[in-house]
This record gives sequence, C-alpha cells and structure tokens, in this order.
Amino acid sequence: MGWCMKNVAERICSMLGALVVGAAALCTGLPAHAQLVLTKDKSVQLALEASMRSAPLASFVLGAAYGEAIRLSGVRRQEHFEFDVRRDEIVTDAEVNLLYMPSPALVQETAQLNIYLNSHMQQSIALTRSPNGRNVQARVKLDARLFKDHNRLTFEFVGEDTRVCVNPVSDAIWLVVDKESELTLVTQKIRVNDDLAFLPVPFLDVVTGSQTRLPVVFAGVPDEQTRTAAAIFASWAGVKAQWREVDFPVYYGEAPADGHYVVFATNEARPEFLKSYPQFEGATIAMADAPDSTYAKMLVIGGRNSGELLTAVKALATSPELMTGRVVRVTGFHEVAPRKAYDAPNWIDTSRVTTFKDLMKYEGQFSSTGLKPGVISAELVLPPDLFLLSRSNIPMNLKYNYSKPDRGALSQLRFKMNGVLVQSYVLDPNTMSNTLISRLPAVNSLKDLLSSTAIPTIVLRNRNKLDFLFEYAVAFPAGSPEECRTVSLIPHHVDIDPRSTIDFTGLHHFAQMPNIGIYSRMGFPFTKFADLSETLVVTEKNVTSSDMHLLLNAMARFGSSTGYPAIRVRVSASADAASAADKDILVIGSLPKGFAKPQDDQSASIVFEGMKRAITEPFETGDKVLQGEEETAPNTRASVIGDGPMAAIIGFESPVTAGRSVVALLTDRDEGGALLADRLTSSFKLESAKGSFSLITNSGVTNRLVGETYFVGDLPWYDRIWAKMLDHPLLLVLCVLFCALVLGTLVYGFMRLWVKYRYARTLR
Repeated sequence: MGWCMKNVAERICSMLGALVVGAAALCTGLPAHAQLVLTKDKSVQLALEASMRSAPLASFVLGAAYGEAIRLSGVRRQEHFEFDVRRDEIVTDAEVNLLYMPSPALVQETAQLNIYLNSHMQQSIALTRSPNGRNVQARVKLDARLFKDHNRLTFEFVGEDTRVCVNPVSDAIWLVVDKESELTLVTQKIRVNDDLAFLPVPFLDVVTGSQTRLPVVFAGVPDEQTRTAAAIFASWAGVKAQWREVDFPVYYGEAPADGHYVVFATNEARPEFLKSYPQFEGATIAMADAPDSTYAKMLVIGGRNSGELLTAVKALATSPELMTGRVVRVTGFHEVAPRKAYDAPNWIDTSRVTTFKDLMKYEGQFSSTGLKPGVISAELVLPPDLFLLSRSNIPMNLKYNYSKPDRGALSQLRFKMNGVLVQSYVLDPNTMSNTLISRLPAVNSLKDLLSSTAIPTIVLRNRNKLDFLFEYAVAFPAGSPEECRTVSLIPHHVDIDPRSTIDFTGLHHFAQMPNIGIYSRMGFPFTKFADLSETLVVTEKNVTSSDMHLLLNAMARFGSSTGYPAIRVRVSASADAASAADKDILVIGSLPKGFAKPQDDQSASIVFEGMKRAITEPFETGDKVLQGEEETAPNTRASVIGDGPMAAIIGFESPVTAGRSVVALLTDRDEGGALLADRLTSSFKLESAKGSFSLITNSGVTNRLVGETYFVGDLPWYDRIWAKMLDHPLLLVLCVLFCALVLGTLVYGFMRLWVKYRYARTLR
C-alpha cells in the first residue's frame, strides 16, 4: 500500500510537472506536436532534458554505399532519405545542413532543388553556379510538427541545360549532394505509458542506428540463476536490436543516474530503491517510472526467488506477444523443444535449397522502379564453419521480370556479390522475364590458388551482400531549336522473383580451431545451437560488475548473430569435469584451474596483477604471427608496467572433451573490462581479430596463432586431403605432376601393348 500511495503521489506530481513544462513550451515555441501529446494523454509527459544528434544524409539512403555522395540527374531527379524517431522522443527542432554542387551548364532561371518532409514542401532552393567550383552551403529548417515515427525526407532536382528543346538524359544535367551533408535533430524526451506491449521500446532503440545503453541493476552479486536470467535477457535484447549496438553496464545496489534500465529483484534481494515495491507473488515482469527521473522507465523482472526470475525471462524471450499492460505475472511456462544444430533463424539452412523469399526482410525488397531502377539487395548469412573448398561453385536459379528495354539500346542485369561483379546478363527486348541457371564461384581460379601460400580467398563470406542492378540504356531522339521533339520518359519496373533459389545443400561443416575470428564475427562455436543448449558460461564466484558487463554484451552478440534468444544457456560460478563435459565453454574473468593446458599457458599467458602485465611469445615451428607480420625469431618474454586498459581473447581446445572449445574473455581491471565490453557491442569492432590469441588495447588488436590446433565438424577423407594440400601449394603441384607422369606412363605402356597385339594379329 505504501508503494501504491507513493506511486500515486509521484504520478500526480509528474502530471503537474507536465502541465508546467507544457506551459513553458507554449512560451518558448515548442512545436504543436508536443502540446498535442500532452492534451491527448496525460500519462505521456515531456522531460526537461533535450538532446541533439546529427547524421550524414547518405546513411539514410537505402542501398547507398556509406561515405558516398548522392548524385541527382535528369533521369534520377529524386532521392529519398528515410529515418525514424524513437517512441520516447519528440522532435522540437530540425535542420538540414546541405552541401551541394550544381552543374555549371544548368539554366539558372529554372534550376531548383525542392525539399519535402513527409510529402510536405519545406523549401525550394534556386540553384546558382558555385564560385570556384566549390560546394554551396544551405541550411534548411524543417517543420517539427510534421515528424512521425517513420519519416521520409525527399530531394527533388529540377534542371535544364537549355531553354528550348531540353534533353532530360543529357550528361550536363546533374546535382551532387556532398557526403558531408547532415540532418540534425533536436529531440525532447517524453515519459511514455507503462505498457509491456511495446517492448523492447523504450528500453532499446530499434529504429535508429545509434547505440543503446541499457544499464542492468542487481541488489548485489547475483547468484547463478540470476546470472543466467540476465544472460538470456541480454541475448533476447540482441535479437531485437539486430545489427545495432547494445551496451549493458551493470550496477550493484544502485540506480543509474539517468536513462531507462532493467532491474532484477526477488523478495529477499532487491535494491534499496525498490524496498517499498510490492512483494512478488510469482514470476513477474513490470514496467514502472524510474525514481528521480523526469522521463526514464525501469523494467522490473522479479520473483519470489531467483528460479522465478529465470522463468520470467524465458517467458519474455519466447512469448513477447503475450506481454501487455503494466504488469504481467507468469503462471506457467513450458520449455520449448531444443534447437537443432545450424538452424539459427538468421542463418541459411543448408539442409534444403534456399529461396529468395527466405532472404526477404520486408515487402518490396526485390522490386525497383525508375528511369534507372535502384539496386536490389539481399543479405546471405552462412554458418561460420561451412566448408566451401569441396565445391568450385554454388548453383543459383535466378528468375527475374523487367519492363522491355528500347530496341537497339543495350541493357543489362549486373549481379554483384560483396561488391565484386560476378556476372552480367543482357536484357532481351523481345520478352519481359527470364530464368537463368548460374553457378556462383566459391573459390578463386587454379591460377590464383597456386600463386598463394595460404588458403585461397573465399568469394563467399560468413555475411554476404547480393546486389542486382538493372542498367537501362536511355535512348533520346535528337532535336533542334527549330524542330524540337517532346518526349515523355517512362519509368522502368524490375523484379527479382522470390522463387529464385541458391543451393548450398551437400556442403559439410568443418573448421580449424581455435579461431577467434569466427567467434568475434558470428559467436561460433557457441552459436552452432541457437539456444546455446551446449554452452557453459563460467564466471568468478564473486563476479564483479565489470565481468557481468562483459557477459551481457557477449550474450547480446550471440542473439544478434543467430536471431534467437539463448534460453538454454547455463551460467556457473564453477566448472568441474561433469558440468563441462560435451560443452563449449565461455570463460569470463580468469581461467578456472585445469582449463589452461601447460603448453597454452606457456604459449599465450597473460597475467593481470594490478598494473603489471606479462606476455610470453615462444618461438616454435608451428607458432605464427598472423597475416603480414613477421615471425618472432628469439624466445621472448616481456614484462611491462602501464596504466592503459588491456584485454585479451584466448581460444583453445577443452581439456574435458576433445573437439570442444574454450574461449576466455580476460581483462586486467575495470578499464580493460570496459574496453573489451565496448568491442563486443559490434562484430565490426573486432573484425581484425583472428588466430588463437587476440590482445586488445586502445590502439587496436594484435593477433597470435599459438598452441595446438584442432578441428571441429565432419569432412570426408578425400576433402580432408584436399584441404591439407592447400597449405602446401608446391607439394600440390608436384603431386599433380607425379599423377600426370604415372597416368602418362600407364597410357604409354597400354598403347605399346596394344600396338604389339595388333602387329601380332597381322602376322597370323
């Protein structure tokens, strides 16, 4: 009852505060959009904090390469920039800082750039020649009342190269919007309703590309079940965030200074600021106002004990559609069936033929319209250990439809993979559809293979981008001022048929380990099972907030990689032989006794004792410095004293079960933990990590391949021989020559016998 009365009092005070802020908004010119929110719903309140953020316009163009300028022309007169506004924010001011360069051949009396926000005209800029060929700057104010959850900013270019007999496809008609052009938004935080139906909003930013900082609060050092519950929640958040970065700083016994956060609490163990919160009567998920904040919310995950915390999180992760209202109590939960290997929703299923419909993320993804249709793109995510060297190519059955090109004008479909042109096809003007059966190259040619001393470059990666670009040649009849011909250009329409297929069936799973690279990019080997049913996470018994921060960020990356929450992961404070058997093990903090083999200890030991670090790099035949770095000649040991943060990722084979992996995330202190936690928020931040040992500092990542290697997966003996030979190209050449010599000798001997036989028959 005390909590209820306090909550009512706080709500009344906050409503009065909202009215004060609303009155201030009327005086300060706050947009009407904000005022309407106040009058429509008294539980949605303006906060006093305002924030400003800017982003390059090019980052809002679907399919545009990052860092490229936007070019408008006579055949591409419009460009759309799409972006979203968070549900817990309203836009109070907006401005486009525009840098552009118009063609000097434009007729200045008619050349203009029209700017629209959600189909409403904002400003028309008369285009003039730029002085000295430099960019022209213009600042365009946008009406803040027009902003919605999803917004479209449109640039329309109008230009002519002559006053009469205009040629719309002339190369002289163009306008370049510089890559430094920016959209700046000033936003005001608002306090939204307590409604779990909108999860993960407002706790996660799932509409913009900015990083989400979501603190997680515990009463104190969490027990094993609470750690597991928090790990599952972080993986679910990673699923919802998709490719976006999520950071989970951890607090013990105190609330963050500002912003939304998550609280794990039981009736016996709860932070001080939740002491007056009602007792939990079961597994509970609730949304409430954060204390001492004008807008922030807290997500309370509670229960009578830590076991009910685990139940609440699993219910949230597997049945988010059932979450509604301010409070949900879970009365029953049935475990879902375990996931099979390699069936992650985000990965290509290699057990069957993949259709383009499986790759579709949104309606209209495989269609494009325009005089020059935009690129059609799709993402192809492969299992990290897929062995592609057993095939030289991958079958693709491509079906596409297109509007007929002009006769006599060469038009093409160009297919690129990861920015590399794979093939181009001529568009037949006599038909409007076609089916092509093609084979995508999986590895480089034999010439490239033999010229390299390492495994050849793979055309297919773990993450692949497929681009289909329909290039139409636009034919425009010539005219003259005396005899001008008026022509209306008709936009083209193109489609990639979702029934098109790519066939990865029959490929084997096989990889050499340890491999920090596929861990940092895809979370492998832990993500082999999307629910992490065969993963054991080991932390210190008295786990620090820094190590919990590492754990949650790592789990979010797993969820982002697979697209499925890790509902079967187990977090433990100890690792004996029984619990670690047949498990892949993720270690946070320090290696448990028995988990570091002697040779691994000597090969890549990294000792964190206060500010002292000791790194050993032995010189052995099999130890290499990766890709481009020279091998260390002497046996060296360096002990250094420094005050900069340091962290390491180490991989080796499990000492408990052969073929299983151990990955350890180690830091020297809290600063090193913060450094590694930041790197774990995105696979791109650890893109250069590889080998069995990656040392991470502020300057970057240093990699080593030390210790013993082992293999995971299953590969036929003949493919194993082929893979082994790729490490020794000279030996491969000698084997080919030897086989050719043996075959030639056999053929020669057979022909000699055949000649003798024929000669003997003629003598009879």
